[in-house]
Amino acid sequence: MEKYESVITVVFQFVGKVPAPFSTSSLFAENLLKGEKLWNDPGTAGNLMLQKILAEQGAADHDDGKIHIRTTELKTHNERMAFQKLVGLPPYSDLTNAVGILIGGLEKAGRLISVKTTSATPLPNGETIISTRGAQRRLFFMNQHGVCFTVDSQLLIAVDKLEGAKFFATEEELDAAGVELWGENGTGRWRVLVAPIGEEICGLFEFGEMTNLGKRPEGRINDLSL
Repeated sequence: MEKYESVITVVFQFVGKVPAPFSTSSLFAENLLKGEKLWNDPGTAGNLMLQKILAEQGAADHDDGKIHIRTTELKTHNERMAFQKLVGLPPYSDLTNAVGILIGGLEKAGRLISVKTTSATPLPNGETIISTRGAQRRLFFMNQHGVCFTVDSQLLIAVDKLEGAKFFATEEELDAAGVELWGENGTGRWRVLVAPIGEEICGLFEFGEMTNLGKRPEGRINDLSL
């Protein structure tokens, strides 16, 4: 099996239950550890069968809204080809390109929120060059009443349920649009951070006020106005 001098590690973060194929693929260390933790003889036929059952059922990853991780270390040609197929990337793609991997992964896993890649390349003198790249989903938008929302990276909002919303590529662009509409010396209620507080999803206003947005926050977000 062909090995490369450099090793690429890819870490995925999901919100809630990890979907197939990420929950079932043997490329990911966490899927293999499920079986090892519950079986005393890892590597045997019985353990491998248990791993398969647990992976198919997603036993370790409940739909709890918490962050779950999948990690893979790509050392060989076969591992890299299998990874590209799993994520939906063209052959011989740049597997350090976190943005490309995140975009590809989103086609199969809507709960995927971030990707981090690390490559380790040894030098002839014994040193190693480490390179890290990251990509994460973010959401910046203005609702139909002109209120500006920045969504915490660990939350998923159903954008198709945001009525009349305007979306922005960066927080700076969103803020500029808010200033243009309300002025820099507005009430402070037109800037809202949507974030989890304990078990609740809340809207945090600029001057410390807070409102509960409920388990399905899109409706309250649509209604918020000054």
